[in-house]
Amino acid sequence: MFRRTPNFFRNGKLQTFISERFQYFHHYWETTKAHDNDIFLDTIRFESHRSLLTRVEHQLDYNFDHSFDKFMRLFIHHKLFDHSNIIAGDPQIQSLKRTIITYLNTSPHKDKKNYSTHYTLQIRATFGQLKSILLDQYHMKLKKHLYKVIATNKPLNSQDKETIRFLVNAFIVELYYHDYSEEFISRIPEIIYPGHVLHEFPFKKVRSDFAKKEDYEAYVKEERKKMTLDKYLSALVNLIRRPINNGYYVFKVDGIALIEPHPIVLDEVIFYNPQNVRMLNIEHFKEDHKSHYIYAEDFYFARDGKVDETKKSRCNALIKAKYRSHENIESHNNFFQAFHKVSNTLNILTKVLNGYGGTGNAKPEVDIKNNIKLHNDKKPARYSFSIFYDHFREVKIVDQQSLTYFTKEIGFINRINPNTRVGSILLEIISIHGKFSKSVELFNFLDLWIRWESLFKNDKEKLKEAIQDCFYIKYKKNYLSYVKVFLYFKIGEEYPNSGTGCWILTEQQLKQVGLEIKTHQIVSTKKFKNNLNFIPNHLPIEIIKDTVAMANEFTNQSTTFFSKLNDWINNVVEDVYVERNMEVHSNIKNDLSTIRLKEDFLTISRTLFDYIVEFNLKRNPDIEVVLRRIKAYKNTI
Repeated sequence: MFRRTPNFFRNGKLQTFISERFQYFHHYWETTKAHDNDIFLDTIRFESHRSLLTRVEHQLDYNFDHSFDKFMRLFIHHKLFDHSNIIAGDPQIQSLKRTIITYLNTSPHKDKKNYSTHYTLQIRATFGQLKSILLDQYHMKLKKHLYKVIATNKPLNSQDKETIRFLVNAFIVELYYHDYSEEFISRIPEIIYPGHVLHEFPFKKVRSDFAKKEDYEAYVKEERKKMTLDKYLSALVNLIRRPINNGYYVFKVDGIALIEPHPIVLDEVIFYNPQNVRMLNIEHFKEDHKSHYIYAEDFYFARDGKVDETKKSRCNALIKAKYRSHENIESHNNFFQAFHKVSNTLNILTKVLNGYGGTGNAKPEVDIKNNIKLHNDKKPARYSFSIFYDHFREVKIVDQQSLTYFTKEIGFINRINPNTRVGSILLEIISIHGKFSKSVELFNFLDLWIRWESLFKNDKEKLKEAIQDCFYIKYKKNYLSYVKVFLYFKIGEEYPNSGTGCWILTEQQLKQVGLEIKTHQIVSTKKFKNNLNFIPNHLPIEIIKDTVAMANEFTNQSTTFFSKLNDWINNVVEDVYVERNMEVHSNIKNDLSTIRLKEDFLTISRTLFDYIVEFNLKRNPDIEVVLRRIKAYKNTI
C-alpha cells in the first residue's frame, strides 16, 4: 500500500512540492520489494557505487587477465560513474577515472580488448584510490543529496525522480552491506513513517544510552514532537551508525547425541550437550523467563505438557558472532556467516568422529531455523520462535479450486520426460528452484547457471535469445495483468494498522477503472486498459503516474518497452555470468551481487523453465526443436 506521508512546512507555510518529493521517496522504496519485480524491471535496482566497485575490484584482484570487458562495462562505461552522477561527478573522482582511461588508451593491446601488463600496477593503484575517496562517508553523501533533492520546493521532474530512485537503491545496498536483512530493509518506509510502533523509529539515541527505561521513553516522545525532513532522512544514517555488538549464536545440531568427550572445541565452534551443561547465562532472570530459555536451549517445548526426552537437543553448537545492537534488527550476513562456519566445522568433526565410530551412518546437520542469539555475556538476546512449533506438515488441500490448481501444476511438471538429457536437466532446475525458495542461505549462482549452460551447450548468446523470446510471450500476454494486480494490492484496499492511512480507491472507483479482482478467476484487463489513464485523476500521486506511464508504454510503444526489457535481461545474464565465474574460479561469493541479482535470476530461470516445458509438447529430447516452437509462437502474437 502507498501511505499518506507527512506535510512539511517552512515558516508556517505548506511546502507542497517538498511534501510530494518525500512522498515519492517513500512510495518508490515500497516498490523495491522482490515481489514487485515483474512491474519495475530496472537496471539500477539494488545497485550503487559500492556494489559496482566491489565487483570491479574482485575482477582486478582475481580475474585481471580476463576482466577488461567487465572493467569497461561495470566501471568505465557505467552511468553511475558518469560525470553527470551526483556523487561520482566529483572532480577528484573524474580526474582519477581519466587517469585510468589514459592507462587503458596507451595500452598496445587495446584493440585486443585487454590491458597492457606495463600498467597493471598503475590501474589497480589508481582504482583503489578512487574507491577509497568515493566510498569515504558514502552514507553521508547519500543522505546529503537525498535531502537536497527532496528539500527543493519545486515540482518533480524526470531527473529528480531518477535521482531519488538511485539514492534509494544506494541506501538499500548500504543497509544490506551494514548487515540489515532484506525483510527489515523492505519495512523501512513504515518504520520511518508512520512509525506507529513507538520504539521502532531509529532516533540518534537508543535504549542503552539511558540508565532508566522511563528516561528513554520520555526522550522518544519528545523527539516525536519535533520531526523534520532532516530527522526522517537521518534515520537511515542512524541505522548505519548503530554499533556492532560482540555476541554468540547457538544452533541446534540434528542427528547426533554428544556424550563423551564433552564438550568438543573445534576451530571457533563449541559443540556441547545442553542436557549435560548449560551455556546460556540466565541466572538473573525471573523463574518463568528461565523456563522459556531452558526450552529454547533444548530446542524443544512440550505443548501438551507430555515431555518427550528424546526430542530435546543432545548437541548444540556455540559460535562467536557480531550483530547490530538493536533488538528488532535481524543481522543477515553475520548470521549466515556463523551458520556456514558451524556447518563446515560440523563436517570436519563428523569426518574425525567417523574414524572412531563416533557417528556411524548418521549425517549430522545444522538446523538453521532453530537458533538463539546471545549477548557477549551469554545472556539471551533473541531466539527463533520456531522452537515452539512442530515442523511436521500435514498435506490436506480441501478447497476445490486450490486442489484444481495444485493438480494442474503437478501435471505440468509430469510432462517432463525424465529419461532424456533435457528432461533430467529440467528436473534438476526445478529442484534447485525449490531448494532456494526453502533455504535462502543455500543460494548461489553456480547451481542454476551450469544447468542452463549445459542445456544451451555453453552458448550464452543463444541462452539470452531464448530468455528474450520467453519474456516477450510472457509480457505480451500478462504484463497488464501484473500491473492490475500490483495496483489492486497497493490502492485497492487498506490494511489494518496502516497508521496515517493510505491512498486507496473506493469500491465504486475500483469498478469504474476496472481494478476489481476476484479470487481464483482470470484477471480481465480489457476494462482496466481502457480506463487506465483515469486512475491518476482519482489518486494524483507520482508513483501511480509512473506505473500508468509504464503500462502506456507497453500498450502504445511496445518496441521501446521490449527494448528496455531485453536490456534488463542482457544485464542480468552478463552479471550472473560474472558471479558464476567468481564462485567457480575464485571461491568468491559477493553478498551485494546476491541481493541485486538473486530474484531477477530466479525470475528468469522460472520463466525459461515454464516455457520450455509448455512448448515441449511431445516430450522431445531435442532442445532446438522446443526453442524453434517458442520463437515461432512469439512471432505470431
